[in-house]
Amino acid sequence: MKEYNRTFPLRNIIFKSLIVVLGLAIAYIIFIALISINMGFTHLHQDGFWVPILAGLISIAICLWILISITRSVINRMKDRDIIDNI
Repeated sequence: MKEYNRTFPLRNIIFKSLIVVLGLAIAYIIFIALISINMGFTHLHQDGFWVPILAGLISIAICLWILISITRSVINRMKDRDIIDNI
């Protein structure tokens, strides 16, 4: 027996595209942070060379934490069928 009440999985597509867009934005921020770390290591002879290194490392840590927490939240919403069907 076929199910004719099955809807197009638009919410799952939106959730997956949200993860992809977030991943691209985080990748861009991490790329800029890596450039900052590189600039810090290339200017070791100057005072305050540690500031771009520390800023880059903190930026990478915060971005990875945000990416992991949002991805975990989205995956949990995708697994919980009751919440997706009732929204």
